[in-house]
Amino acid sequence: MKQQYYNKAVYLFGILSLCFFMGLTGCVTTTTGDFHKNSSKLVSVSIQAAMEYMKAGETKSAHRHLQKALETDAKSFEGHNALALLYQYEGDYELAEKHFKLALKYSKHNAKILNNYGSFLFARGRYAESLVQLEKAALDAQYERRYLVYGNLGRCALQLKDLSKAEAAFKKSLRLNPSASRPLLELAQISFEKQDYNLTSSYLTQYNRLSKGSARSLWLGIKLERIQGDQDALASYVLALKNLFPRSQEYKKYEESVIK
Repeated sequence: MKQQYYNKAVYLFGILSLCFFMGLTGCVTTTTGDFHKNSSKLVSVSIQAAMEYMKAGETKSAHRHLQKALETDAKSFEGHNALALLYQYEGDYELAEKHFKLALKYSKHNAKILNNYGSFLFARGRYAESLVQLEKAALDAQYERRYLVYGNLGRCALQLKDLSKAEAAFKKSLRLNPSASRPLLELAQISFEKQDYNLTSSYLTQYNRLSKGSARSLWLGIKLERIQGDQDALASYVLALKNLFPRSQEYKKYEESVIK
């Protein structure tokens, strides 16, 4: 009788132990899931706060939030990308490049990071390297700001004296975003250099519809109308350049051209 009671007690203890273990395991799973979820949210919020501080020029606060983000997740590609942009803003270019590379290590084909890194290399005058990164970014057909990638790619190609690639890139940028004004100005400049003045006029007219104008566009308009001979348009361009951008390099070029 005692033995039977003992066996039942052992069995019951085993069942209770198993239930306790299973309950504990379930609890750990839930906690782990919540931990990862909360960690991901913390990283996202910290990065967002850092970017806002960066926009306000409060770099110390931006660094503090990004440090928190990367302490939570050392492999956060968004965190490394944001830190790279912050270092670039501060002029710490070696650290910026280090974190761009870490961001790409953890998200190799990320178009946003590739575009940012390509833009960084462009700003450093490393045009051939920049072109490589930008061409990779352009492969992502789902990237919502792909038109900017092609715009950057076009400017990079111009620096490398590849007029054909530059023109194709600006046209692609314009197809992706017809309301973008910058590609129109670049295409107007390319057309002018190719002595296709009718096309230059067309692009410049479209640019002026979408933009308030710039010293560069006004100077291009002056050069164009000197060739095409519309004196009223020429006078308008000259007056606008003089009144709006009197200290610009373009106005200086205009004055020098008049003296000659």
